[in-house]
Amino acid sequence: MRRGFDGLSALVQETLEQDPLSGHLFLFRNRRRDRVKLLFWDGDGYALFYKRLARGTFELPVPQDPQSPSIENGVSKYYSSIARINSKFSEVSPAGS
Repeated sequence: MRRGFDGLSALVQETLEQDPLSGHLFLFRNRRRDRVKLLFWDGDGYALFYKRLARGTFELPVPQDPQSPSIENGVSKYYSSIARINSKFSEVSPAGS
């Protein structure tokens, strides 16, 4: 889980053979399944979300084709879990406000 924007976008191109600028969400997890990174291009730059669970693991969907690591459907459940981070940030007032 040490890769950043450039490393993950290269992984998308080389391993998944996808275009990281396509607007798709690319979800990466560590071996212990307690951390995920979500990479996507929002039109003017990459966005990268990182989540580490305090306890438990992420239960990710299994690809239909064992030869393909991509999943076309079923990611929305995991995105909504990560998106809750954004709503928590919006509840916090900036320092000095």
